[in-house]
Amino acid sequence: MPTVAAVVTREFKVNTTKLVYSNTPEIANLKDGGYIIAWSNPFFGTAEGSIRAQRYGPDGESAGSEIILPVGIQPKLAALEDGGFVLAYNFYDAATSNAGLRLLKFKASDQSDFTREVLATFTDSGQIAGLPNGGYTWLYTTSSGRNLDFFNKSNQQVAHTAVSNGVAGIAPVIFVSADGVVHLVSSDSPATYPATAGAHIFEQRFDSTGSTLGAPALRVTSPTNAFDLSASPMADGSYAIAYARSVEANEPRTSGVSYTSASAVVAQMFDAAGSPVGSEVVPDLEKGVAQGIRPTNVPRLTVPCPTPAQGRPKVLPLQQGGYVLSWKSPNRPGLQGVRYESRGTPNSVLLKLTSTSPDYFEGYAATRAPSSIPVLAWAPPGAEGNGRDIVAKQWPSDGPR
Repeated sequence: MPTVAAVVTREFKVNTTKLVYSNTPEIANLKDGGYIIAWSNPFFGTAEGSIRAQRYGPDGESAGSEIILPVGIQPKLAALEDGGFVLAYNFYDAATSNAGLRLLKFKASDQSDFTREVLATFTDSGQIAGLPNGGYTWLYTTSSGRNLDFFNKSNQQVAHTAVSNGVAGIAPVIFVSADGVVHLVSSDSPATYPATAGAHIFEQRFDSTGSTLGAPALRVTSPTNAFDLSASPMADGSYAIAYARSVEANEPRTSGVSYTSASAVVAQMFDAAGSPVGSEVVPDLEKGVAQGIRPTNVPRLTVPCPTPAQGRPKVLPLQQGGYVLSWKSPNRPGLQGVRYESRGTPNSVLLKLTSTSPDYFEGYAATRAPSSIPVLAWAPPGAEGNGRDIVAKQWPSDGPR
């Protein structure tokens, strides 16, 4: 585990050039203790259409210049054991009319030494995760379905799995736990809204060669739906799954609230074997979440929330154990969060993590490794025609308080 230098809590602009519509930031923790942020400017066929990335050292300061790649959107990142990283994105080549997915492998020096392309008419760059053997795994979607590929450190594909709908579910996520096991987490949430039929979150495990480890296992049952999945490993082998769900009219709720539905973020810790650790945690915004699903030991915010909604939860694992659960609310400035101990016990009041929020339709990115600098990155709204920035906030390894 690298020694992380003294890191200053700071919120800062990532990009050096303000582009028309910078968005979809992504973060990966690097093996030297630093991190890298990538983002896109989705203007195919123009000089500004590009994927860009910036590396930061173990001290949290920028290292080197921006990496600029042509014509792409939806970048995804994963750190590699040799200090390099893998970047995948959707691309379109106006000269050849080719479109699809492109994956590039970078050395620790930020020089690309391998490129793989998957040509398809419909694509989703999905997620990537580095493996302890120096390879990586890539979960992606094409018009023919969802795929999970495994590569060794020499970039040779060693396994391919056509992930069935029952396993892939809705917007699946992958992560690699401390024991090197690959976890694919997904939801069978219904597409209808409001959703009252209930939903389930499943987990399928793989070893580093791509072989399945047992059958898909049920991890969470939601009384409504389950969307905006997020999952992160902890240093001790445990992990947390977070999601958002609807709070429907038939549930108990704060008195005097005039709305027919709302949404809440929920998180659950699991041990290495997949057994729940403690109870589900549901941070409660006043007038934002039904009282009936709020644990009594979670701090209550006293300022009313005009729009009863929480969404886009992220789990930031902390080096000392525990995690910060973050989320966005449409009518609240900044991303919100609460710190939790390893068993899901809150140890903070509600925190305002950032000074601004992601644009209304945008998500945001969070670090997912417990042995590095916790970081959030997002694209705040920009004035029409003036472009948008990518903004990030970092904390020392013990996280926000």
